Amino acid sequence: MTFDYYEDFYHGGLIAVGDEQTLFRKFSRIVAETFEDYGHPVERVVNDDRSGACVTAAHYRVELSLVQDMEHGLAGQRGLIFQPFASAQNRATPSRFRQRRISLALLPIDPARDDRDISELLLVVMLYRMISECDVRMVEWLDPLTLLTAEEFLTAFAPMNPDPIEYPGAETSSRSQGALVTTEGPSDVRRLA
Repeated sequence: MTFDYYEDFYHGGLIAVGDEQTLFRKFSRIVAETFEDYGHPVERVVNDDRSGACVTAAHYRVELSLVQDMEHGLAGQRGLIFQPFASAQNRATPSRFRQRRISLALLPIDPARDDRDISELLLVVMLYRMISECDVRMVEWLDPLTLLTAEEFLTAFAPMNPDPIEYPGAETSSRSQGALVTTEGPSDVRRLA
């Protein structure tokens, strides 16, 4: 799937381990839940085992597609070598242990009225949740050449943690500083959205 005919879309990519149909189902569910959580009612979710998934909401559409399998030592289409992340595999490697490169395109329905900050925030939350739920090794952020390990991505966006952590005990300690703690009102992420 190519997006050459779109000028305005936000790119995200994941290098994840697993069966592609399972990954597409999980990722499309996460996309739909994120839209719903942030006030964008989902109109349609389409999962196609061969071409990917598409989630359409009130103001956005997300298209998920398999770009390429990641294999040990292959440079892919980008001239990058993923040897530290790609385990040795061949056709006999079971599907659930194969690494996949999945592209996520977030397309505003009306690009003229798009708020870039909100769109990027939605993309961050989607990718953050996908990393939390699946075995993701690397993340492409806004550009296929901007590659981060899953840990680097989580660290970079830690102040915007979409899933607040509440530590036991009412006292404020140095342990809870820097982490978002559940409060009575809406979180910073929800206020921004």
